[in-house]
Order: sequence, then C-alpha cells, then structure tokens
Amino acid sequence: MANSRINPDSFYVNGNALPASFYQAIDLAQFQAVNGYSGGTWTPSTPWQIGGAGIWLCGPTNSTTSGSIITTLSASGKRIVLASNDVPLINSSRPEASRTIVTSCGVFQDNSNGIAQVASYSARSYPAGDSVNATGAGCRIHVPVRVHDGAVFYSATLSVVIGSGHQAIPAILPKWRILAVDVAGNVTPLIGTALIPGGWTTMSTPGSVGAYNGSTSTIGYNVNAFMPDTIVDRSSYCYIAEIVDESGAGAIPGNAYTGISCSFTEIGDMRFS
Repeated sequence: MANSRINPDSFYVNGNALPASFYQAIDLAQFQAVNGYSGGTWTPSTPWQIGGAGIWLCGPTNSTTSGSIITTLSASGKRIVLASNDVPLINSSRPEASRTIVTSCGVFQDNSNGIAQVASYSARSYPAGDSVNATGAGCRIHVPVRVHDGAVFYSATLSVVIGSGHQAIPAILPKWRILAVDVAGNVTPLIGTALIPGGWTTMSTPGSVGAYNGSTSTIGYNVNAFMPDTIVDRSSYCYIAEIVDESGAGAIPGNAYTGISCSFTEIGDMRFS
C-alpha cells in the first residue's frame, strides 16, 4: 500500500491523547495522496501497481507523455478492449503512419468474385502471381484498387510484363491513371487533367526494342508530386485504376498487367481499412 498505517489498532483507546505527530502524519498522507476529484500532477518515486478488479479509464482523453510505454505484465492472455468505433490514434512521425497496399490485377481471372472479365483481356497465371493480359492493341481495363480511408494518397505503381516478338517500339506505349468514382458514376483523375493531359502517366520510352521485348517494367503514378495532400475518402468515392495497353505502329497484344502498388502516408489511426 502507498501509505502505511500511522498507529496499530491497539493505539486507539478511549481517553488516550493523540500526539502532534499523529496529525502531522495525517496531513502528510493526504498531501501525498491522489486527488481523485480535482485532479492534478504527481511524480511518484516508484510506479503505481493496481491489482484487484483493475482500473477503468472512461474520460474523453487519456494520454501518455512522449517516450511513455504501456507494458502488460508477464503471462499471456492480456487484452486491450476497444468499444465500437474506438480506434488507437497514430502520430504522423511513427512508421505505422505509412503503408503500401498491393492489389493483384488477377481479380479479373474469373467470375467467382462477382467481377466480370473484360472481353479484350484474358487471364493468365505467372509464377509470381496472377495477371490480366491484353488481347488487342489499345485494350482498356478498369481494376478496383484497395486504399486506406482517411490517409494521404502518396503514389502508386503499375507492374507490367511486356510481351515478346516486338519488331519495333510501339508508337503508343502503355499508360494508366487512377480515378475517384462517386456514387453517380462521375470520375475524377487523382492527378488533375490541367497538370498532365487526362491525368495519365505513360511508360518511359525504352532505349531499344530489345530492352522492351519481354521486359518487366513499372509505370509510376506520383500523386504527391502533382496533387499533394490528396485525402482518400471512401465515404464518397471508390478508386479505380484505368489501364490502356500499347497501340499504334509496332504494337503487339499480350502485355500482362500483374499488380498495382499504392502508397499512403499521414495515416491517423489504426482502422486499416
């Protein structure tokens, strides 16, 4: 116990005078005690340990200072229980405030997940994962991408395996963009059309047809460079990747689009949705 007894029970006998030291000890004990009504600041010399039925913090704000650690005692089975809609917050300087989510383009490989295949694309399984494959020049496909609600959409990368057999670098190389689509079907590119035409980013021109044939490439989509602080809002939008395959002179169908990697920053809490 934090405060020891001043006197044993046998001390308290009718008629005994209470010494001044008794009142001094009482005053010191109340001074050192926690004021549970008015609150305040204390600096205990050793940590508080509360056993028994435990402790319940039910105020609107319960904070720890910089560098503080919440540690559970040894043995398994400890739980931190959150009520409905309660989530731990994350400081923006923490590594957990950033994450990358990869969406496989292989969601289009069959109809079992409720997403119909696009006629101009076929499904193929690569050793590293599933893909969608263009079956005609200039084919277009839309792939739903996973996002983190409330975070800043920082950047994205599309992975593509180029088909073989090209005799020349295609006149129009693969391109893509990410769209925010509202409930009415209105689409808005994440990178404004006033900044880059149509909000598209196109694969960099390879140095030679040999470097292009059969290569594994990526096409970046740097949202932050053009539209910083773009906040993901799943209550108003879903997010779709629109991919257009190569076309024009020198184009050959068969490029395989394997995955979309999206990076997010400024994650404010641990909903991870």
